Amino acid sequence: MDILSVGELLYACNENRLVAYSGFGLKIQADIKEKLEYFQASQGKYLYAHVHQLAEKMFG
Repeated sequence: MDILSVGELLYACNENRLVAYSGFGLKIQADIKEKLEYFQASQGKYLYAHVHQLAEKMFG
């Protein structure tokens, strides 16, 4: 596939290039695209439970 990054994989999904490979149908490609978009949208965000625990350790 010659895909080296998340961005390249998302681009391949947008171009419908994954369906050319055995085992990758439209449904799987759409699922991968959805998960990659969620991953990218979640970058830099934290779960409240993790941040809360860290804040309690820092500030008592």
